[in-house]
Amino acid sequence: MIEVDASLRTRLFSSVEELERVTTKIASVDVDAVILAISERVRALADRKVRHVSAGLDLPSRRTELQILHNAVATCLAALGRSSEPHPAKLLLPAATIGAVRTMVEQRSGIVTRARCARGGRGCC
Repeated sequence: MIEVDASLRTRLFSSVEELERVTTKIASVDVDAVILAISERVRALADRKVRHVSAGLDLPSRRTELQILHNAVATCLAALGRSSEPHPAKLLLPAATIGAVRTMVEQRSGIVTRARCARGGRGCC
């Protein structure tokens, strides 16, 4: 018991000395407000750099996707006979017109199906 008590006192003494040493070291550190402010900006720049690098890695796949879309638009323009259209967005129909056309297509589809049924064709309801 005496040996344990002596060991604990020794450990306590060295812990107190270590605490005093660290406290003194912390107190002796000068805090430079300018460096502190700049360090936050440097951290923000590091985050932006990571985003920039990852965006750069993503660019080739984005370019491929863009080329696929350009090809699809070119195909649609060719089907419309407007391959040389400088502003394809002008060819877009208003939503109301698209809705009306869709309705007419659905009605026509129903009429065609009923006509087939009336003639005794296949695919009858």
